[in-house]
Amino acid sequence: MNISTSRARRLRATAATLALACACIIAPLAAQAQTPAQAKAAAAFDTWSESFSADWVRLSAERATMTQYFSGAEQAALERQLTPLTPERRALQGRLAREGLARLASFDVAALPPEQRISAAILRWSLQREVLGEPFQDHNFLFSQLGGPHVRLVSFMTEQHPLRQPADVAAYLERLAQVNQRLDEGITRARAAVARGLLPLKPGGATAKLPLLGSAPGRPLSEPPGEHLYGSEATALRQLPGASNWLWRDAESGRGALSEAMVRFAVRFEMARSVEDVLARRCRLLFLDAAEAARVAEAVAAIVAEELRRPVDITAFQALAAQYQRLP
Repeated sequence: MNISTSRARRLRATAATLALACACIIAPLAAQAQTPAQAKAAAAFDTWSESFSADWVRLSAERATMTQYFSGAEQAALERQLTPLTPERRALQGRLAREGLARLASFDVAALPPEQRISAAILRWSLQREVLGEPFQDHNFLFSQLGGPHVRLVSFMTEQHPLRQPADVAAYLERLAQVNQRLDEGITRARAAVARGLLPLKPGGATAKLPLLGSAPGRPLSEPPGEHLYGSEATALRQLPGASNWLWRDAESGRGALSEAMVRFAVRFEMARSVEDVLARRCRLLFLDAAEAARVAEAVAAIVAEELRRPVDITAFQALAAQYQRLP
């Protein structure tokens, strides 16, 4: 590995493994003549920093996926895992951080090239923060409205897990089967923090049993779409034009699943602005039966256009529905 390749990999490793924005702006400095001793020190630092970065990435299967850090069997194995939220996993990270600091201290920083000195300083600062913050890891609520494993895992599985080939689908399913365990580990960690007196025990929210607007008590959301899922808003739905004009009926139950009135309701009260908004995001027809979605698309477009008082194109939706129909 030449010096420029090694330098680029080291900087990428620093940014990827320690999530430091500042590492991303370090430009490789102009090559300078080195003495044999300096060249030896630089090579030793390269070797160690790359090995350490790889070990740090291995601590988080999600980070390995997002950075595509490894290749072959090792990358494939990590992409079937979700990082545990256990005390053992956290202790391992702390131990690796302390080992990294100890190894950094053994280098003669003055003998390193300028860019390596910067990398070493960034690593040292980051690992010191990791070690100093270790005693306070349980002083924040693990689960919050906008953050925590219940948000992070959903975001990761829907936005970042790759789906490039059949093996990725199998890996996705393996990861999906681990989500409950990871959430249980998070709950255990949160309860332990409360038991230690680090966090207050809060009662359930005042809205814990307050039904959402339009909820349909006793009707699971997994049921096929239909006006039965409009709950307290069903009366307002039936007052709209086309309440008895069914564009689609569920093949198994025979119940009306999408009416003209439901399309109008989606536009007027749920901000639907396109055929895809209605058939994919307000009604799940595109995912349940793409061929049927393509069949009703023109009728839906006409209703949306009437409500919006402007033309509504269905070309993009028809192409999307065709793609869904080609899926195995």
